[in-house]
Amino acid sequence: MIEAVVINYNSGELILRCLESLTRYGIPYLLIDNNSTDGSLESIKRKFPASRIIENRKNLGFARAVNQGVRASKAPYILLINPDAELISGVESIISFLNGHQKAAVVGGLVLNPDRTRQPSCRGIPTLWNFPFGRTSTLTRLFPQNPLSRSMLLPDFDYRSLQKVPAVCGSFMFIRRSVFEALGGMDESFFLYVEDIDLCKRVWEAGYEVWFHPGSSCIHYLGESHRNNIIRSRIHHIRSMLYFLKKHYHPDQLLSTLLYLGAGLSTIYFMGWFPLKRKVRW
Repeated sequence: MIEAVVINYNSGELILRCLESLTRYGIPYLLIDNNSTDGSLESIKRKFPASRIIENRKNLGFARAVNQGVRASKAPYILLINPDAELISGVESIISFLNGHQKAAVVGGLVLNPDRTRQPSCRGIPTLWNFPFGRTSTLTRLFPQNPLSRSMLLPDFDYRSLQKVPAVCGSFMFIRRSVFEALGGMDESFFLYVEDIDLCKRVWEAGYEVWFHPGSSCIHYLGESHRNNIIRSRIHHIRSMLYFLKKHYHPDQLLSTLLYLGAGLSTIYFMGWFPLKRKVRW
């Protein structure tokens, strides 16, 4: 009925916690390893010798590895869960929801921080105008209540209620495989980041729906798997966001220049100039 797809690239000990939680709740999984060099793959083989594993000879990127995993699965539903996430509840309620709502193609569950505060896993779709006002943007830090930031961050979203949402984070995403395949899977031009938002946008455009469902939850150790490469991760995010905007909105030369300016503004946070951290107690 459901199979988890987990992408590993130098995820360290965290992925062992992820796989252990999937095993605890009886969810079969397929591991795609993107040529890890930190010993995590060897640890997985020792601790979970029965694991289904596809080993790539190089890092194919997240989107391509996800497509690889979905193609190798026969389950009608796919649970895409980050290697730095730990499942803390069953998934029966979301499977039941998907069975009863054929238009629902993507469903996001509840994502929590290690201290059980809520992570903002639902978001708006980026546009040419609001993308510089994201969660980590300097502009959001300086003007937190501006309407463009609110359109991206959905600060008033009720995480206690089942409801439709523009997009959900791919760290804990349930996918209807038939629709995923009909859409051609994830866009492999995204190496890392924003591929989840792109998928959600295409789901809506194809006449299907994206939902948030609080009935299943995970703890996401946000950023732990990229802590040693935070600058590189940020570069990947900026490149992916610019590709997303060009793909969907086809800006002219002037707007393209402004996009790069906006991307530059959004990096200041990551250089440590404007720390921004907001937690919501669940």
